[in-house]
Amino acid sequence: MRGAFIVQFWQASQSQWRLEGWIEEVDTGKQFRFRSVKAMVRFVGQCLRASVATANQNNAQRSETMNVIMSRLGRMLVLTVVIGATALITGPKIWPMGHDVPMPPANLLPAYITFAAVEALAFGFAVAFALLGWPAIRDLRLGAGWLNKLLFVTLIWFMGNWWFHDNLHMHIGFDMRRLVYVEYGFHGSMLACAAILVLSLVRPAGHAEVRQQPDHLTESLERVNP
Repeated sequence: MRGAFIVQFWQASQSQWRLEGWIEEVDTGKQFRFRSVKAMVRFVGQCLRASVATANQNNAQRSETMNVIMSRLGRMLVLTVVIGATALITGPKIWPMGHDVPMPPANLLPAYITFAAVEALAFGFAVAFALLGWPAIRDLRLGAGWLNKLLFVTLIWFMGNWWFHDNLHMHIGFDMRRLVYVEYGFHGSMLACAAILVLSLVRPAGHAEVRQQPDHLTESLERVNP
């Protein structure tokens, strides 16, 4: 508790009225034996000044951290828009529509174009996240470094695969021989990514549950030696 103190007073002697005592700052645990009220006030002032200086330092560190985060988010936004716009334009050129794929009705064409733009932006975000997002995943406490890496790749693929996926569907059409590769390559990998996400959630929860369990050996010893 910042700014709180515990003080105990006593009279120095029976012959003269002079207060002495003991004081402790609750937040830091600093203790001081004073022989006058003036010394006590001086100790309180030193503690308060140190507390203000620490608070200012923490605020400066938080501000610097927020500036780094906002700068990274700004760069990710720019990369998302630039790469997404490029992907939207180049997608149909890389994978032209198959001859057996019917042209959508005119009233549905805006819906298809809109979702194609969303998928292109998702691909742009995936690339930006791959370039700048690793520090956020690296610092997660998942219990194993390899799981952080797998989760990072999983999130990138979850966001970025749809641009490839739908463009390939429009390009391949109803060619069953090539569609089987799409099924296994995209749908199969998405199932694997789902399993990795579940593992990333279950593993930290399991470690937390183990940490919260009581020490049975300690409890047994306490019952034997109360």
